[in-house]
Order: sequence, then C-alpha cells, then structure tokens
Amino acid sequence: MITNIRLAEPVDIAAAAGNAEFAVKARFLVYRSRLETETDFLVGRRHDVIRRVDGALKFARRKIILEQSVLLAKNLTVFI
Repeated sequence: MITNIRLAEPVDIAAAAGNAEFAVKARFLVYRSRLETETDFLVGRRHDVIRRVDGALKFARRKIILEQSVLLAKNLTVFI
C-alpha cells in the first residue's frame, strides 16, 4: 500500500507540468506472507525523482527508508 503521495516541495502544479524532473515523497506498507509460517511487515518512506523522457514519466532515482531498526525478513526483493 502506498499512501500520502506528494511533491517534495510545494510547487505550482501548472508550472510543474512543464518541468523535466521533480521529486515525490510517499509512505508505504508491505505485508508479505510466504509459506505457512513466514510473514513480514515492512513500513517506511520513499523519496523518488521522476523525470520526463520523450513525453513519458520515468523513475530516475529512488531512496527507500525503512522504519524498522531490525529486519526479520530474509530478503528485500519486493523493492526491486
């Protein structure tokens, strides 16, 4: 689940439509269940830079910040 999607800085939306690149922040919650006994909750923030390339929006950069200080998940392939 991705929520609270917003531009990183207050920007005039009409002016931002013409920009080639802008920053977006969001919060996320990932619930993953594997086999019968493994469950993982991953909670955090995403800082994305989105770039306009040939009229299409593409992710140029992504920074993921997890809120947990100890991860019990065996892998983080869900973020790739």
